[in-house]
Amino acid sequence: RRRSEASYWLNADLVLVDEVHQQATGESAALINEYKQRGARIVGVTATPLGVCNVCDELIVAGRTRDLQQQGILCCASWFAPSELDTRKLVKGKVDLSLTENDARKTWGPLKGDDQIRTRIVGNILEHYQRLHPDRTHTLAFAPGVKESLWAAQFCHSRGIRALHMDADDFWCDGTLYSREQDEQLFQHYIQDWRDGEIPILWNRFIWREGLDEPQIKCIMLATPIGSYRSFLQMVGRGLRSHGSKDKCIVIDFGGSWWRHGSVNVNVDWESVFDCSDPDVLSKNRIAQQKEHGEPMGR
Repeated sequence: RRRSEASYWLNADLVLVDEVHQQATGESAALINEYKQRGARIVGVTATPLGVCNVCDELIVAGRTRDLQQQGILCCASWFAPSELDTRKLVKGKVDLSLTENDARKTWGPLKGDDQIRTRIVGNILEHYQRLHPDRTHTLAFAPGVKESLWAAQFCHSRGIRALHMDADDFWCDGTLYSREQDEQLFQHYIQDWRDGEIPILWNRFIWREGLDEPQIKCIMLATPIGSYRSFLQMVGRGLRSHGSKDKCIVIDFGGSWWRHGSVNVNVDWESVFDCSDPDVLSKNRIAQQKEHGEPMGR
């Protein structure tokens, strides 16, 4: 049925929209606003009410971070931002990060001296990970891209740390790349291994940025810069649900997110930015304040 047909529309008095920040643009926003024009009341729910003022007229803050922490619904993030590799002499180039270690040597030559940049970057991540989270369980790691996520899982595997990579189409574990469409049962088996702590790290790009309810997550690794405050809060939020097995979530930040976006342990003044259509207004305001006061910023 087409939207222009009367039978397309439900005779609804109330429309509930989950994760409304994802529905505030394009066809979804047009659908919501059409229901508003037809007299329905819209109730949108989200943990990040940014850029939603075009579909929602009023903001009701049901709970703030500190309140949820005190009530035991959320746990605190213990934040670490390790020292950064000096990347000033790096040059841009096209590389295939899905290569095996042997193929990488053939492509880039022997890993010695400055040629070790790639290995040193990922090795630096593992070094800090093993020191800051010695339990090495229930870790969700975000990479800069799908190929980087796959390569990072392969690198962990080569260093004796079992890891699972997943994207929208494929998954990799224990040395083999599989199709999710053809091997869904095996994929669920590996996910359960990760839940049970038998696979320490789950690598992905953004596929598990939202909508993941796994409160046992004890460590979040941000092995990528995150430009969007909304994405930043959603990603870190995967590890902030309370669970009997933890009293905090360790966040290891390699992309300067703390300097760019601030702490997730404080209350956010959502009311002050609700009427702004820019979903990244909080981060832009913070960066502007840092520049004004000459504060150091992570790269």
